[in-house]
Amino acid sequence: MQIVNLEKVNQIQSKNLKTLQSRQILLIFLLLISVSFIFTLLIIRKKLKTKNSTIYQQNGTIKDQFDEIKLQNGALDQYKNHLEELVNEKTMALKKALEKVELSDKLKTAFLQNLSHEIRTPMNAVLGFTNVLAMNDENLLEEYNIIKQNFHQLLNLIDDILLLSKLQTKQYNSTKSEISLNGLMSEIKYFIESEISNQNKAIEVFLNLNPDHDIIINTDKKLFYKLFYCLSDNAIKYTDQGRIELGFEHQKNNVINLYIKDSGIGIDKNELPYIYDFFRKVEGKERLFSGTGIGLAIVKKGCELLDAKVSVKSEINKGSEFIIAIENLSLT
Repeated sequence: MQIVNLEKVNQIQSKNLKTLQSRQILLIFLLLISVSFIFTLLIIRKKLKTKNSTIYQQNGTIKDQFDEIKLQNGALDQYKNHLEELVNEKTMALKKALEKVELSDKLKTAFLQNLSHEIRTPMNAVLGFTNVLAMNDENLLEEYNIIKQNFHQLLNLIDDILLLSKLQTKQYNSTKSEISLNGLMSEIKYFIESEISNQNKAIEVFLNLNPDHDIIINTDKKLFYKLFYCLSDNAIKYTDQGRIELGFEHQKNNVINLYIKDSGIGIDKNELPYIYDFFRKVEGKERLFSGTGIGLAIVKKGCELLDAKVSVKSEINKGSEFIIAIENLSLT
């Protein structure tokens, strides 16, 4: 019986010993985990300390950069203000210069108007007395016609210079009215034929239009006619023999092309970019042509005022074709 009891006691003690051992192992494991956790925390703390030191240094660098940028922004603001002052000064200077130019243009136009009037008055007197002399002496009739012809050439030159000055300085007062293109082309044809007859040139004139289909445009009649007189005068001047053709064509998008084509001396391709310059003239190789070189300048400026476009096709010794393209038409 005692032996049985001793065995039971041994079993209980063995069981308690195993339990104690398990607890010791668990405690050792927990201790190891705690030590590892503490060691890990120490490593993390060291890294965080190093990181914080780096961040602190970076913050110092960023602060220094920010202070430098702030100084630069201040300098830029000062420079910007200085530039704005310079721009304002230059703008005011340019405005004053522009006002002086505009005033100069107005004075020039006024001077040309006065000059036109002052020249016309004595020349009319000269022409009148010359006419009286011619009436009293038929032998002076030819001389009178020469004087009259040159008199009108001079007046036309003055009028052209005055017109060009007004177009250039935008002082031309435009008045719109309806124009029949058939009527315009017929009048230009008559003008060309009259000039050809006066100059004894062997030139045929062809008019390309449809009598049953007219086109009406609303524009400045006086200026529009002047453009075609200038183009016609050039076509006659630079054509000794051959043909001159004029007319108009109805293109797409409600665009009308009016053209004057001749078989004259033509224009060198190197000269084409400059033909609209003031006082620029097309000269032949063997002779000089009369004129001041402002006709095409009037055409260019006049087209700009009338919202039209002028273009040219030309070839040496084969002739030239000038085209005026206009839009926004009323058709009949």
